[in-house]
Amino acid sequence: MGNIDVDSQLIGSLAEVYYKEYSDQTGNWMFTSLDNIQKNIDSKIIEFKGGFDRVKIRIPDEMISELKEISTPTMIEGSPSYVFDFLACNVSPNEDISGILTKTVDDFSWIEVKSSGSSVSQNQQKAFDKVKIKFTLVVVNNVHETPYDVTVDFYYDEIPDEMIR
Repeated sequence: MGNIDVDSQLIGSLAEVYYKEYSDQTGNWMFTSLDNIQKNIDSKIIEFKGGFDRVKIRIPDEMISELKEISTPTMIEGSPSYVFDFLACNVSPNEDISGILTKTVDDFSWIEVKSSGSSVSQNQQKAFDKVKIKFTLVVVNNVHETPYDVTVDFYYDEIPDEMIR
């Protein structure tokens, strides 16, 4: 039997799992990774996930340059590091997701997930100030506790002072 180290990487991964599960349970918002954007942006069609559903969404032309810039990773110790965690898209429950959806810029939001007590990096602060697509900072509280005690806070187009280094 092995033990898992409870380190910052595990805490960050748990926070992302809680965000994904919250998104799945509440509906409407589907998401994709920046790695997926980078691999598929030239086709202008990106696959988003929500629960067990997968939907292809046509990216508006006015978003392409920002998506290319933000989804380009910085290499840290030989591994890609992305400035945000996800790009989310609002997809209503009554939309037909069997084909390729066409959405507007207002339907999208950059997502950065943090556990409570963590801070936003200087690179993220610069990116938040630069992006034209709206962004949402998701703070997952009580990650160390049982799932019943976990709560999620959303900050729309703002960074709380206590999260700035």
